[in-house]
Amino acid sequence: MNFSGSGKSLFYKEANERALARAEEFFEEFFPGGRAVGNEWVCSSAVGGEGRSFSINMKTGRWAEFNPGAVDDDEKSRGGDVIGAIVSALGAKPHVVLEDINRWLNSGVGAGEQDDDWWRYEKADTTHTYKNADGTFFAHAYRWNAQPELGRTKIIRPWDGNNYKMPPAEPRPLLNLPEIITSTGPVVLVAGEKCVDAVAELGMLATTTFGGEAAIGKTDFYPLAGRDVILWPDNDASGNKWLERVTEVLKNVDAESVCVVPIPKGYPKKWDAADADKETRRRLLDEARSSRPVAQGLPLLRMDSLTQGEPEERRWIVNGALPQSIAAMFYGPGGCGKSMAALDLCVKVASRAKHTSVLDPECFLGCIPEDAAGPTVFITLEDDKDELHRRMKALDPERTHEDAPFYIIPGLDIEGFSPTLIKQEGYVAVLTEFAKTRLQSFIDRVKKAAGESPKLLVLDPAGDFISGDDNSAAVVEPLMLYLRTLAATNKMTILVIGHVSKGKQDGESIMSSQSRGSGAWTNKARMAFGLWRPSSGTSISFLRALGIKPNPKDIERVVFGRLTKGNFPKGNAGECKFLMHEKSGLLIDMTKAERDSIPKPTAYEAEIIRAVAKGVELNMPFTANTTATGKGAVSTGMTKRRHQLPFILQVDAPHSITEKAIKEIIARLLVEKRLVNPVGGYL
Repeated sequence: MNFSGSGKSLFYKEANERALARAEEFFEEFFPGGRAVGNEWVCSSAVGGEGRSFSINMKTGRWAEFNPGAVDDDEKSRGGDVIGAIVSALGAKPHVVLEDINRWLNSGVGAGEQDDDWWRYEKADTTHTYKNADGTFFAHAYRWNAQPELGRTKIIRPWDGNNYKMPPAEPRPLLNLPEIITSTGPVVLVAGEKCVDAVAELGMLATTTFGGEAAIGKTDFYPLAGRDVILWPDNDASGNKWLERVTEVLKNVDAESVCVVPIPKGYPKKWDAADADKETRRRLLDEARSSRPVAQGLPLLRMDSLTQGEPEERRWIVNGALPQSIAAMFYGPGGCGKSMAALDLCVKVASRAKHTSVLDPECFLGCIPEDAAGPTVFITLEDDKDELHRRMKALDPERTHEDAPFYIIPGLDIEGFSPTLIKQEGYVAVLTEFAKTRLQSFIDRVKKAAGESPKLLVLDPAGDFISGDDNSAAVVEPLMLYLRTLAATNKMTILVIGHVSKGKQDGESIMSSQSRGSGAWTNKARMAFGLWRPSSGTSISFLRALGIKPNPKDIERVVFGRLTKGNFPKGNAGECKFLMHEKSGLLIDMTKAERDSIPKPTAYEAEIIRAVAKGVELNMPFTANTTATGKGAVSTGMTKRRHQLPFILQVDAPHSITEKAIKEIIARLLVEKRLVNPVGGYL
């Protein structure tokens, strides 16, 4: 029997050569009882014994056995190698004989003499065939398992059909490509053929790349476009790198969804699908299929399908101001009550379900509806536990937040805690490990503890969540995009607390100056609300309108605000005017209270008529330039002597009207002849 024509002949040929190199001791071992006669080893048969019916050439391995009763040489058994001789004699399978021979050949090799090519002389333990899309052969992947007792590690080698080398054609096909093309269910992507076999035992379709992690960039992943893919990485640093790379590739080819097998903590390093028993394997794959995808493809939606029936009503955290499931920005100068207002919002959302008898409790932005109720999370890098305790004592002395699912991370009290979500590496901004895993893990813990996902997450202050230049849109934009995605994925509103430039009295310019740092903070938010401190004169007028005698302490309590961005119908558009509560520091909306105290237009007219009459009485008449008529008449005297007018018409009066408005009232009164002007003076 001759194996030289076999596609695997290299194994037999090299084993034959190694055996002949140690001919005498080899033949004594495998053909016992025989003896050397010249270049021949002769014995009674191929199993040994004294005699001459069997002979084998000790240099070439060619052998012949004369069958008893044969009449000529044609009835002899012949062969060209020692393995064939043994196979013929024993009726054994060639690879079994080959393994026995190689075991003997390697048994005498010392540790320092280990043959690195041992695998060439043994049959591979597994063979995986990679095929092209049309089912034609691409390559084999041979695997020899480790043999620790012989000091051998596993060996994996490609076979291009002729030699142990990788086919030059690229991109390479995925394993089981024809099956992937014709199937519709999920595909499990693993790191190695051994793991493919393990998943296949469960009746699931699995695949891998030809050549390991190094082949990711050389492999065609487009057959996974539009497919649900489950990733099972090895449990080590290399596995994490593999996971990161294939996830990015699957995003680029637009896989329908990408989920990851959750490897339990404490499992051994390098643990993979092949190491798991069937029950664990199935359980982990089921958990992965029901988990939140780490990536999703672009959905194929037609507008007419998307807009069937009535649209879902917008849900709010705060009616008309702060929608659910968005990333929002709340900013202003230091000391204007931002953090206290955010704390109050967290308390009221978390405790909302406990107080269903109270309809729409109010916060600084407006009313909190009942369906906003849910867990809240506050991550702060400005206040430690003691300061938070003091603030909550002032904010909620009656402890209405008792048993409410309001969770807090006081970063100052956690040693080594870094809240950074985005870090700048050269010109590139990348997500940190906290952003990739830890924050979502904490959100999942809140969900488990509270029984539902958080409704609100507050990050305070904005700049501390960036490691880089917060004036750079290249850094801020990725953060805001990440927060928008996090909010939508968890159906949770994220409120970022930011600052304006120190010492800046923004007033109306808060619409353009926005938060400190890059304008991307507010541009990329779905909602933004800005605060500012008005001028002293405006604050005094505001206090007087509320019936409060102005003093320095109360002037500091005045804060104005405005919704500077809202991608929704603005329920509270316009300027909001707040008065900070003396004890708690909460922002109390006094906009309506001030508006209700505004005099009617007729009150201004009456005061102007009274002022004219008083001026005539004191022989100090007001004058007017009447070169223009009607609404174009210009009053020169009354506006120049405005400090002598009744308080309601003065500049610093509550709801003081403009000089232009005074001129228009005077012009109208003249036309209506309610003011008489015989010789240039008012009567």
